[in-house]
Amino acid sequence: MPGSGWRARAADLSQSNPACVVKHYSMSALTVTGQAGRVFTFGAGIPVVESDAHIFVSPGQARRAFATESTAGFARCIGTDLVREVTMPGVRAVLEKIELVSMAGLTAAAFGFRIVVRLESPQGNVPLTATLVGLRRGPALGGLTVVTAGAPWPQAAVRSLARKMASRMPGG
Repeated sequence: MPGSGWRARAADLSQSNPACVVKHYSMSALTVTGQAGRVFTFGAGIPVVESDAHIFVSPGQARRAFATESTAGFARCIGTDLVREVTMPGVRAVLEKIELVSMAGLTAAAFGFRIVVRLESPQGNVPLTATLVGLRRGPALGGLTVVTAGAPWPQAAVRSLARKMASRMPGG
């Protein structure tokens, strides 16, 4: 992670997937043989960076999972769930946009999406940006999520983390 002062903890991978993902993008036919993840926070908890890895029973299953997660519809499901998670009394959350983020040139197959949710409250409006990056090599699927309030992380910083993650993935 860039700089110092980050706190890390194991990611809770036991949580169920958002209802939209389960209904429209189920991966229940695929077999994960191993998984791990870390969540990094700074200061009061924003930004949040999560790095997850899933090893499938075969490269073919990893390809199928990657193909599912790399769709705009999947990103929209994640964005809709993010809106649900951050809506609270006195704060309205609106899914503002989903855009592709280029991840070309990494040492693994990759995709990227930026999801922008506008938080509206009597104190003002603040964008919440989640940048999702998916990586695939062999039977491994990696996920990198960077969530910020205000300005999104610079694309160069996200690419740097994705490049490091891709370099640590097992060969195909």
